[in-house]
Amino acid sequence: MQNNRPNAIIVPGDFLLVPEFSPSGPYPYAVSETEEQDAYHHQTWHFIVPSKMAFFPSDLVRKLMDATDFDKALINSLLRVQTQLSYYNKALYHSNAYDAVRYGLKLASVYHLGSLTHEQFALITGRNRTTVTKILHEIAQKEPGLLV
Repeated sequence: MQNNRPNAIIVPGDFLLVPEFSPSGPYPYAVSETEEQDAYHHQTWHFIVPSKMAFFPSDLVRKLMDATDFDKALINSLLRVQTQLSYYNKALYHSNAYDAVRYGLKLASVYHLGSLTHEQFALITGRNRTTVTKILHEIAQKEPGLLV
């Protein structure tokens, strides 16, 4: 969450790097390094289902980066995260509520999240619980297969 709005979905097997692993050299972004650090430190994490998260010391990660197999796994993970982030943001912020809830149902199915409450779907989709309930009813009528 960033500014109380969902901004990413992290799924099993994802590997994330903190800003200290950003490439060295001129800062090529439209925000300063300080702004990036500030945004990173103001993120909050919300878990939809019981979850486990591991944190590794920076020096260990740096050592692992010398191993080709680790680098390949890291790049694959970062590409998955980037792709998931693109689709997630499209569903949440560039689509209507129906599409956002529909995508949330697909995420729940793919990651075997089981029965989620309307409040949990509201958190995933960035919509309120009332909207989620209304949209789930519409989906039940139009696309009941998504609800299994």
